[in-house]
Amino acid sequence: MSLRFICELMVASRDNHHTVLSYFHNSRPIFSTYDDHELLFVQLIHRLAKDAAYDGWSQRDIDTAVSLTTDKFTRFPDKPGDLDCRKTFQAALDVLASKPSTDALSQELALASILNALAHKQFSLSLREARRSGERTRYVWQISGGELRLLLPRSLSGVQRGEWLHRNAGSVDLSRTGERERVQGIVDAAFGAEPVSLDEAVGVSSAGDAPWRALDRVGEVGLATCLADEKADTVERLRPSIRRLGADTVRALVHAIFEGIGTTQYREGDIAAMFGLDAASFSRFAGSRWSADSNRVPDLWCNLAKLLSAKPHFIELCQDAGVWESVQKVVTPRPIGS
Repeated sequence: MSLRFICELMVASRDNHHTVLSYFHNSRPIFSTYDDHELLFVQLIHRLAKDAAYDGWSQRDIDTAVSLTTDKFTRFPDKPGDLDCRKTFQAALDVLASKPSTDALSQELALASILNALAHKQFSLSLREARRSGERTRYVWQISGGELRLLLPRSLSGVQRGEWLHRNAGSVDLSRTGERERVQGIVDAAFGAEPVSLDEAVGVSSAGDAPWRALDRVGEVGLATCLADEKADTVERLRPSIRRLGADTVRALVHAIFEGIGTTQYREGDIAAMFGLDAASFSRFAGSRWSADSNRVPDLWCNLAKLLSAKPHFIELCQDAGVWESVQKVVTPRPIGS
């Protein structure tokens, strides 16, 4: 199947675009760096992240760039106005169409080069956006008719972010050109480049004994990065199917999972396929079909429950959200045979 046909099918299809996207990411090693060739997209992103670290970019900026770039090449919209990776592939086809007509093989090579250039450019732009945003993280604001992906200061919790935007963003119309930029401008004008610390904003109590050494970084880097770092640092303790991915890929996997569950479209199969995991392995690691009363809570959610129960501020958030009882069930040891 030619690369051009894959892109055209993905852009045109209304039913099987997820399957086509999985095939592309799992089977087409068309990406490259200055010294690596025949890379899958996820391998390219890992290499670009390593290069950025070598060049002195902070891990926070790198994680943001990985997330933003991955979205451009993997995410489908759940509602009109949502981010749509098909626009990236359509853009590549448009560039190809603007070039002089050549034979099929030359077009195949040209399209691969175009997609590779788009990935590199998006990662570079995302790094600059991350550095510009400083002490900010992405927030997906779910509103009537779709969502806006914004950069907000870490000083605001998830609940506070939605409330603040409702109070300050005015009437939001997703069909209006530049609406995201308008709302982001309101945020930038209100918080500037130096938002207050998390402790000053929400009065977090000091942490007690940490279940792992990364816990003291939760207020700085957020839950997803904290868990991703913990799983990468202890990769040798993970189940064989996850351990074989390696530390860097496990870190990317955890970020991909949190990016997915942070939106209205969380498809386990897509993430599992992207990282070469079978359904059973992914389910044991981060499956969504489980109960807090079960003895078989997926590994990642056990870790998350331990983290949430270890810090007073997170306990309060869990109580406000009505999930504290479930968190307690997960972290409370069960009698043998129960």
